[in-house]
Amino acid sequence: MDPRRPVKTPPRHVKLKWNSKECGLLGAVAVQTVIGHLLEAEMNPKSTLSIAGHPVHPMLVPFPIAFFVGALLTDIVHTQSDDPFWPSASSWLLGAGLISAILAALSGLTDFLGEARIRSLRAAWYHMLGNVALVAIEAFNLWRRVADGLDFVIPMGLVLSLVATVVLLFNGWKGWEMVYRHRVGISDK
Repeated sequence: MDPRRPVKTPPRHVKLKWNSKECGLLGAVAVQTVIGHLLEAEMNPKSTLSIAGHPVHPMLVPFPIAFFVGALLTDIVHTQSDDPFWPSASSWLLGAGLISAILAALSGLTDFLGEARIRSLRAAWYHMLGNVALVAIEAFNLWRRVADGLDFVIPMGLVLSLVATVVLLFNGWKGWEMVYRHRVGISDK
């Protein structure tokens, strides 16, 4: 039996007998209930927010990733150039990243709260808490840039962008762990 493929029906060698003559009515109901729970447990955890069977959260996460990594790259370019375009671009990328991160977070939170098997995964908790930390870091980064201007960008804004990118790598690792190891959001078909 392939452990990566969920089992939807009992194996052929298991003979299930439940009828009112042999088990009694309550016994038959109990056996059916147990089998139903076993079959459900073998199915993959579902994404509760999906469009036509496709989970929404993985559709949204590339946007904040691109925006936050883009902010790091524009900060790096700013270290080599005095052009005010680069810190301005970083601020806009941080703002777009925060908006898209909030949308991705809401879709991820919907999945997290909507499926108990997802909440039972340690990787899901690390993924969620890591993303909360990421949004806090980038919100602080943007706030200080707006409050302090160009003086904040080097070195502190650059350091925060770098830390945020490392946190992104960790969060991505945990997200893919949920998909590849725990099959979260993968169709049972």
